[in-house]
Amino acid sequence: MKDKILIITPFLLLVFLFSCTPKDPSIRIDYLVPSSSTEFNGKAVSLKIADQREDKNILGPVAFGKFDKFNGKFSFAHKTKGAPLLGIYDAPQLFKEAIKTRLSKQGLKFVDPAKKIPELLIVIKTFSLEYKGSWKIKISLEAHLNIEGKLVSRERINTSSETSGFKSHGIEQFENSFSEIINKLNINRLFKMSKI
Repeated sequence: MKDKILIITPFLLLVFLFSCTPKDPSIRIDYLVPSSSTEFNGKAVSLKIADQREDKNILGPVAFGKFDKFNGKFSFAHKTKGAPLLGIYDAPQLFKEAIKTRLSKQGLKFVDPAKKIPELLIVIKTFSLEYKGSWKIKISLEAHLNIEGKLVSRERINTSSETSGFKSHGIEQFENSFSEIINKLNINRLFKMSKI
């Protein structure tokens, strides 16, 4: 009997320790980075993010109940095999990091604000994940190009999607929708409209 207790006790201890290990309260977003290009070589902007969401809650009430203590943060990485975690960000910083990643790959330089440097302002209008029989994702943005404080060109983009299944399916679709809207930003059009 003593031998059995000695065998079982370490097992129970491992189970107890595992159950007490805190789960990551953030949602992981693996961003699908597009291929490199030289599209914006020689151009530079300052980047600003404005969070104008009416509802700052990312998860709807039902979706929130399906996550374990979500803290409003996102674990950010690139969608490549073995990609390391780049950081844990709130929503505005998540968009900032993803946009910088994408446009840097296309040759655009990001610099500090200055009088003659165009400002790329990204306005977050909607960023939500809810569950109502299926997972529903809505993301909408505005991209403004400002010069010396004046708006010279603007673009509005949005995406919405839906998927059924477990929480993992909802996260995967949320991640895909996030990559879609970041890569959908037509910054070249903003430059052409502003004649920069």
